[in-house]
Amino acid sequence: MIRVFSVCASICLVGLSGCNEGFEKEVAPVTGTVTCAGSPVTEGYVIFTPVVSAESNPMNSGKAATGTINSDGTYTLTTYDEGDGAMIGTHEVRIYKPDPEDDEQIVVDPFVCGDRVLKVTVDDKSNVIDLDPAKG
Repeated sequence: MIRVFSVCASICLVGLSGCNEGFEKEVAPVTGTVTCAGSPVTEGYVIFTPVVSAESNPMNSGKAATGTINSDGTYTLTTYDEGDGAMIGTHEVRIYKPDPEDDEQIVVDPFVCGDRVLKVTVDDKSNVIDLDPAKG
């Protein structure tokens, strides 16, 4: 439970760092399919977190994008407005299982296909980014 709380707190801090009014960074549409070793993932969510370069100010890194995995394995990202996509640039991507319905349940492994971080790049066009942590 502590691990889940730590992950959620980190996501909120990263997300809030780019939320100042008038500070929205450019985003581009991102959709894709999530699989695990080639099999569709039918529930959960994805988080794209902008990678902060060594010379940049971490407080200006921008906001993370999130998307819910649909029953067919597809997802669409949202940063500021529903379905608007993710910030342009490099992101670390994590794929999470859905939250347990029982709040007392201990979450041993909250990740889909293990705790593998993927790196992807979002460009200024419409992006189709398929994710499979088992393949890297």
